[in-house]
Amino acid sequence: MGTNSFHLLVARADQKGYLHVLDAHKESVRLGEALSEHGALPKAKLDEAVAALKRMKDIANKHQPVFRVMATQATRAAKNYQEILERIDRDVGLKVEIIDGLEEARLTYLGMQYCHESTSDVTLGLDIGGGSTEVVIGKGERILFMTSLKLGALTSTKRFFQMKDPSPAQIKNLKDYILTRLAPLGQDAKTYKITRAFATSGTAKAIGRLHHLETQGEALDQANGYKFLSEELGAVEQRLCDLASPTEIKSYYEIDSRRAEIILAGTLIFSKVTEIFGVPDWTVSTYGIREGIILDTYGRLNIQLNAESANQQWKSMESFAQRLHLDLDFANQLRGFSLEIFDQCLAAFPKSQLPSKIVQYRPLLEAAAYLNESGKFINFVSYHKHSYYLISQANLLGFSQEEKHVVALINRFARKKMASEQKADEYPYLKGKIDIVNFLSACIRVAKGINRSRSHKITETKINWAKGKASLELGYKKGSNVDAEIQALRKEEKSIARGWGVDVELKFSPRKAPKA
Repeated sequence: MGTNSFHLLVARADQKGYLHVLDAHKESVRLGEALSEHGALPKAKLDEAVAALKRMKDIANKHQPVFRVMATQATRAAKNYQEILERIDRDVGLKVEIIDGLEEARLTYLGMQYCHESTSDVTLGLDIGGGSTEVVIGKGERILFMTSLKLGALTSTKRFFQMKDPSPAQIKNLKDYILTRLAPLGQDAKTYKITRAFATSGTAKAIGRLHHLETQGEALDQANGYKFLSEELGAVEQRLCDLASPTEIKSYYEIDSRRAEIILAGTLIFSKVTEIFGVPDWTVSTYGIREGIILDTYGRLNIQLNAESANQQWKSMESFAQRLHLDLDFANQLRGFSLEIFDQCLAAFPKSQLPSKIVQYRPLLEAAAYLNESGKFINFVSYHKHSYYLISQANLLGFSQEEKHVVALINRFARKKMASEQKADEYPYLKGKIDIVNFLSACIRVAKGINRSRSHKITETKINWAKGKASLELGYKKGSNVDAEIQALRKEEKSIARGWGVDVELKFSPRKAPKA
């Protein structure tokens, strides 16, 4: 769900790990054009978006796919984004993941790398969308640098040209604005010597076609893999500036009217990126974020088609934890204990006692447990609140915006008060997930309690279900001092019961040491 257009891609991987496209569809919905001055998406445009998604779902259904829907800058920016997600879920039956700019950049690079041969060259990837521009630099499958700027072809056209014929002064104003937005990248550009560059998105494909028409005098049939020298881009840019009017551009190049409206702004952004990074030549790629999403989804299903997509969530969590100087030994212990408690709950509790679809939240519990003490980087006092802020605002690659917030919410309510309806308006994504957040946070409360002294004194944990109650049996080595653990768990007993929605009985018993 882009700012300018919606894209559908249906693909299947064969036994050798190659992707085969089964179907594709595109609709120019233009969410970004419709955002009001106050940042909300009007009902009429939301109706249009819902209708487009219904058509796309209908097209894809014959293949019985695993659906994954991602939304980018326009939905990120919409103040009524929650209404958008709820409406699509209700009327289309699809869950939408909002991703941040850096995740968008990562997925774009992942898609481009899959299509084009991996080399040791320092490669720049560029995606100029309707509402944002992503720049990624990598070497092979390893990302060295990436950024996302709120600078898009559609939003720039709307802001500076008001979707009308631009004057020379308006064009100059946009050029100056683009320079101010891209200038900070100049220092990063000096760090890397770009030897290969790929550009994806509708803007890149359109520029490739315009260049081919200018130099060859005929239409370009296949944009993927098309190359042109950066010095030749200036001629295309100058021609577009001279024509200026979308009507004239459409007539001269015989391109779609909607693309003609925004191609000038897109080309000006493209040209300035080329100049700042010293790109010698460009290769157009029709592979980008859509293919990246497919590859990432296979990765989540534990089917790896690309080595770099494996465990991206875990890699980003480890990096984040190291930057915050977390106690990694404790983080891994808490992660293991939390998952053990969760799995035992699933095995012991009746299904009717478990929150709906709780199983799919297991990876998010694992992430939350590992990052539980993130907030201590700021201050020990109220560190659960600091953890929420740091995690929800972090650039955790591989996570959608909703997934990040759920991880943050689990930690927010794994200490002190549990989540409640009164908090639903205060925290994004909590509405409708209070039972899930409380259940998972209760698992962390148990895990922290049984390791309160961080000495792994509780050696056995067993959860049983009988007569509508849960019992938590905790065994420890005879002679061990587990007062800290007992006190911690007794203190959390009511919160654990509330989180799991059942009465909980704690049982502590010493275990004899095994004979040598």
